[in-house]
Amino acid sequence: MIALPDFEAGAMENWGLITYRETALLLDKIESSAANKLRVAIVIAHELAHQWFGNLVTMQWWDDLWLNEGFATYVEYLGVSHVEPTWRTEDLFIIDELQDVMNLDCLRSSHPVSVPVSDPAEISENFDRISYGKGAAIIRMMNFFLTEKVFQKGLQNYLFEKRFSNSKQDDLWHYLTNAQEGTDRINVKEVMDSWTLQMGFPVVTVQRSYFDRSAVLTQKHFLIDGDNSNSTALWKIPITYTGCNEPRWNDTYTKYWLNATTGVITQLPESSKWLIVNVRQVGFYKVNYDDRNWQLIIDQLHTDHTVIGVINRAQIMDDIFDLARAGMVNYTVALGSSQYLIKERDYTPWAAAFNSFGHIQSMLRMSEAYGEWMKYVVSLLRDNYDALTWTEEGGEPIVKTFLRSRTHSWACSYGHKHCVNTAQQLFISWKNNASFIPPNFRPFVYCTGIEHGDFYDWDFVWHKYLNSKVASQRIMLLTALGCSTQPWVLNRYLKKVLSSTSGIRRQDALTIFRAVSSSATGWNIAFYFMMENWDAIHKMFETSTFSLAGMMRAVTYAITTEYHMNQFKAFTELKKESLAGIDRTVQQALERAQNNVLWMQQNFDRIYNWLLARAA
Repeated sequence: MIALPDFEAGAMENWGLITYRETALLLDKIESSAANKLRVAIVIAHELAHQWFGNLVTMQWWDDLWLNEGFATYVEYLGVSHVEPTWRTEDLFIIDELQDVMNLDCLRSSHPVSVPVSDPAEISENFDRISYGKGAAIIRMMNFFLTEKVFQKGLQNYLFEKRFSNSKQDDLWHYLTNAQEGTDRINVKEVMDSWTLQMGFPVVTVQRSYFDRSAVLTQKHFLIDGDNSNSTALWKIPITYTGCNEPRWNDTYTKYWLNATTGVITQLPESSKWLIVNVRQVGFYKVNYDDRNWQLIIDQLHTDHTVIGVINRAQIMDDIFDLARAGMVNYTVALGSSQYLIKERDYTPWAAAFNSFGHIQSMLRMSEAYGEWMKYVVSLLRDNYDALTWTEEGGEPIVKTFLRSRTHSWACSYGHKHCVNTAQQLFISWKNNASFIPPNFRPFVYCTGIEHGDFYDWDFVWHKYLNSKVASQRIMLLTALGCSTQPWVLNRYLKKVLSSTSGIRRQDALTIFRAVSSSATGWNIAFYFMMENWDAIHKMFETSTFSLAGMMRAVTYAITTEYHMNQFKAFTELKKESLAGIDRTVQQALERAQNNVLWMQQNFDRIYNWLLARAA
């Protein structure tokens, strides 16, 4: 294994010599953060998994790329869990893979996991979150509905029989089906074709009949714009559930298969008890409930949230806010559910909530509602902020470290006085006296120092970047430089990306675009910079569709007005030829922009009024 100084890909699984970016392989005992350690472990495990899934057995054609990348993504978490069981990688998988890719797969411009490929540009576009994240999520789902014993046996047979050759997904289905014993075997092809050959995923609506303790289940294609009236898609859905009487959060046995539009489950908890479907979120679908069951779940969260399993608490946060975005649940219900977070001490539900809050933040941050929104979020995280302190405990669980890092990062960025003051003191002491800042604190300390500092502070950090030899530290510094609130500084920073003598590596350009775009001021700068300098950007990164697509996503995710949307549409028409290589990303950006504009029209007043009523 070797680390390369300027490497466009994260890593490459060459058989015999795996190549990595420096940040994906190299660690420093003093300078590396917990997030750096996790990334290195995850990427190494991913590339080692490719020695079997990709090298020993290779997909027959690019339409089945997911057989390589989906398996490597799933197995990377298993590998890290085996080495570091305290890292709770199943929880991290839910947040970083399953829930993350749902944000892409809920678009009309998404695509199936297995998609026909007939052009070289389509090959590059297939290396996306669908092939990696969704591929991994549906593999995990198979592991649960087949059972781990059967799944492992089928995989062993598949890898042995197809070694040193090529395969397609039907080969995998064959070996997994034949690994089962008895006469009631699951036809894996029949089930999984519904997940790989059509795009998207379902939402399962649970309408309970409280008098006879049954429920009608209905499946429908989940689209974030809420309009699924024309969809006829159906999935073979493994249904798992548990109830308030005897909650079993490790019981992931499939109790019912929802193969048609509707189905019925019986022998459910009595009318005063909640029901939760999709235990440990083993299935790749969202769950909606009737109003009464939602209220029972929310009441439980407020009374004693620990009764509900930690992964399902994260599922509830992710599902209810996405359902609100789609207009299937009132935002007042979703926001009401989030109030329980004041008592939440676990990272996983908070991570799901932070991701949902991130969307609301990007929608509100240029509006009059943003001040009330910041106050609300700070009120939720204040107790965690106080409890976690600024002191790390030796040997603490990595998820506690992650919770502290994200809590303090949000607190500082939302103006929590103690957080801002402490971060500034650490920054000034580092600048003036070279005082040590713990690596896990550096991202938000550096950012706060730049945001509340002056140009001399920015210049100091820039020279620290130029002189740093630690790859992970260099990325932290580059990211922090995007936290400036001065338009001219940010514009000059973006121009450095296009300069061959600036000291910025080509591989790190995307990091800078993401960093600058992350604030309200910076997003506006980056949006216009990309459109005005597209020809130069395209020329420089023409061979890296990954970087071009990433820049496009970074500067378009927060379009919330028709004015900006129309400007972006005009840009895509004007630059149609040079955008051809990232056509799918452009279509997704346009769809997100349209959805954001519609979201503001439909939800802004409701959310603002809720925030005002709460503050009154």
